[in-house]
Amino acid sequence: MEILKEIIDESAIGNKPVIYKAFVISVFISIVLISITMLTAILRNPQQVITGFGY
Repeated sequence: MEILKEIIDESAIGNKPVIYKAFVISVFISIVLISITMLTAILRNPQQVITGFGY
C-alpha cells in the first residue's frame, strides 16, 4: 500500500484533492477490469470473433 501511495504522490494527481484521486483511480481500475473481461470473453469464445480487414 505504501508503494501505491508513493506512486500516486509522485504522479500528476499527487497534489489534487482526495476525491479527485479516488475518481481517477476508480476510472483506471474500471478500464482495466473491462479490458480483462473482454480479453477473457475473447479467449473463451474465439470461434465467434469475426475480424475483418480492409478499407
